[in-house]
Amino acid sequence: MKYNPPADPKAPWRIVLCTDGARDAAIDEDRCDAATLVDYVMSRDPAMIGAAVPLRDGIAVTWWTLAPLSFAFVTELLARETSPERQRILAARASLVRVEGPMGEGLNLDARETGVGGMSLLVASEVERVYQSCGYGGVLELGDTALVRARLRPGARGPFGLCR
Repeated sequence: MKYNPPADPKAPWRIVLCTDGARDAAIDEDRCDAATLVDYVMSRDPAMIGAAVPLRDGIAVTWWTLAPLSFAFVTELLARETSPERQRILAARASLVRVEGPMGEGLNLDARETGVGGMSLLVASEVERVYQSCGYGGVLELGDTALVRARLRPGARGPFGLCR
């Protein structure tokens, strides 16, 4: 399967959470081997979801849409924050723009405040709701994906990595 990343480097990316601590309940772990999940995590190819990465019948998958981070945001974030976890949390707050599926119920991603590098951040109360929806590992996975994408050249497929 050939992966075609978004042609527009400013286009949002849709991902499904699938690392150990935040795996979407719709992913059928009984029919999906670890190597396939690693392939998805490394490529973040949305075409793999429901094809190579099988889904459980009757359970809707949740798609998390991440906007690209600005250069100013990334450079200011890395200069100000030395903690990788804090960097990931702030990146998730800046990049998360849409959630489609059961884990997105009740989220208001328009509730934002002024952030760094010209990017607005989800307000603390909404970050708490995201945390309640996907857990701490999910918030870190979202932020890690956004930061890795910011480091890639436009149109690059990855590699992303396993958020630890």
